Amino acid sequence: MLKAEANINLEQWDYALAEYGKILHADNGNLAALYFRAYVHIQQNHYDLAKVDYETFLMTEPRHFEARLGLAHVLQKMGRQTEALDQYNTLVEQHPDSATAYAARAAYEEDRKQYEVALYDWDEAISRQPLNAGFLVSKVNILLLQNRPQEAREVLNAGVRRGIPHYALKEWYDKCK
Repeated sequence: MLKAEANINLEQWDYALAEYGKILHADNGNLAALYFRAYVHIQQNHYDLAKVDYETFLMTEPRHFEARLGLAHVLQKMGRQTEALDQYNTLVEQHPDSATAYAARAAYEEDRKQYEVALYDWDEAISRQPLNAGFLVSKVNILLLQNRPQEAREVLNAGVRRGIPHYALKEWYDKCK
């Protein structure tokens, strides 16, 4: 595992893949090797292989956050939009207190130009992590895409009232003019 990790750090994807293959050949239940092999497959744009690894992982650990998120991402990359959305929905259902789960689904919905649904999920993410400026500006960005600058400014003001520094949002305030 240490050698494979070093290969990943050096972006030596083929070597890392070979190491994880050796580990899984000796112990096909090694979830860490399976998870990181999926990551290597993604780096090599072998989404079909990453999908298989994530699905195999999730058969053993169906509530594993990062593996579920990885599978959703891979399905999205593969153009399997309905299956990707199913995985994002499962992620939110399994982890309803996770701001990251809502943010991941919101970003997916934004990519699909489903702005109203994405705004709902950004609100959910923000309610769970009110000081996350990234979530806030993601919501503001959608409002600006919809030509709603006054609402965007109100969202920024609410973030400042909650404690996000005004200077951190200056670029976004400028876009609301």
